[in-house]
Amino acid sequence: MTNRELQEQIERASEIVASWPVWKQNILIHSSQPRNSVPREPVIYSSSAANQNTSNVKNSDEPK
Repeated sequence: MTNRELQEQIERASEIVASWPVWKQNILIHSSQPRNSVPREPVIYSSSAANQNTSNVKNSDEPK
């Protein structure tokens, strides 16, 4: 897909959304916003913890 084709699709989609009622446009706008006012703490695994967590995962090729 070229940049021009992408731009044409974006313009077409914008025209469709502009024809919607305002309440429906607002739902679309707010659906992409975060629900929490405070960001969550990032979860950081050390390499040893990651190895321990993956050791319990069974290989899908192994017989059950």
